[in-house]
Amino acid sequence: MSRDVGVVIVAGGSGSRVGGGELKQLRWIAGKPMLLHSLQAFQKIIEVGMVVCVLPKQYAGDPPPWLFQCDTDRMLISVGGRTRAESVANGLEDLPAECTTVLVHDAARPLVSEAMIRRVIA
Repeated sequence: MSRDVGVVIVAGGSGSRVGGGELKQLRWIAGKPMLLHSLQAFQKIIEVGMVVCVLPKQYAGDPPPWLFQCDTDRMLISVGGRTRAESVANGLEDLPAECTTVLVHDAARPLVSEAMIRRVIA
């Protein structure tokens, strides 16, 4: 099975519309942080060769430790930009060249299903 699918999970936003001190994408839902739900969902797919998590600058250098519960051989951390478009571009730049199919996912949408991911890849 070829692992030629790359995923950019955009988690670089400030979450200012939600309020509170904690970033929305790092808040817990259904037993774990939103971002971890997304990361684990994509890493369950055998075709996914790499997942790039785009984090705000202050978190990219010192990511939350729970991120390392995943397959770290298939995970990279990238720095978010000033806008969503810049964050996506940063994530795309960090994907390996072998990734010929690319999916972009918003970390604030944590309950993506395996069936949905497979439909998008197809």
